[in-house]
Amino acid sequence: MAVDGPGNGKMLLVPSPNPTVSRRRVLVGAAALALLGASTAACGSSTPSPEVEELAAQLERARSDSRLATDAAAAVRGATVETLNTVASERSAHAQALSDELVRMRGADAPTATSTTTTTAEAAEPPTAEDVIAALRQSADSATGLAAKMSGYRAGLLGSIAAACTAAYTVALDPPGSPQ
Repeated sequence: MAVDGPGNGKMLLVPSPNPTVSRRRVLVGAAALALLGASTAACGSSTPSPEVEELAAQLERARSDSRLATDAAAAVRGATVETLNTVASERSAHAQALSDELVRMRGADAPTATSTTTTTAEAAEPPTAEDVIAALRQSADSATGLAAKMSGYRAGLLGSIAAACTAAYTVALDPPGSPQ
């Protein structure tokens, strides 16, 4: 069939067949729309998920333990100084790994450390190795409980953190008079 067209006056119009849409293409499109809707809903939500809040609490705990071990190392003498510095470094590495995971989960920066203020610096006693042991014990218990609720990489990360904290307070910072 010829139709008048621009330029030469006649243009051939060839009808094209209706496009066929496979069931797979429809399902892929529906899945893409569902993901788009879920990500839009997640972006619009101002409340962080419980998983994010729990990992943020672990991040704060790691940062706090690192500061505590650093402060304790400054207040003690002997071989314990090196051990406390190692614990501080390990907990700092845990904080970095948790921060990286939170950034990956949220697509935004990890929460910053909350500021803790003391009333008078000179009135506060410097932390001891026993204070660090108590904090590491709490961190290990907390990470162990949370690892049981998580799956995949996060469960492994928390399990590794729990194991490192446990090893630090039972082996590296073995309190005097405790059985091994």
